[in-house]
Amino acid sequence: MEFIISFLSEWGYLALFICMALENMNIPIPSEIILGFAGFLVSQGVFSFWPTILIGTLAGLIGSLAVSYTHLTLPTILLV
Repeated sequence: MEFIISFLSEWGYLALFICMALENMNIPIPSEIILGFAGFLVSQGVFSFWPTILIGTLAGLIGSLAVSYTHLTLPTILLV
């Protein structure tokens, strides 16, 4: 628990973006835990509310698009 809080505190929004993007790329990082700790850091004044919402949403979208793009192009790459 301390590791996640210190990781998010030290790396800030970049850590939130990376963790959320990886979670949406089907890497087993539970977003419930990451966003829960991000909410805790919002309550402590480390993160701001709206940037946290925006970055979490954009990271989820970009992670999902990245894995969708990979699934669309991977069979083409393997066949060539």
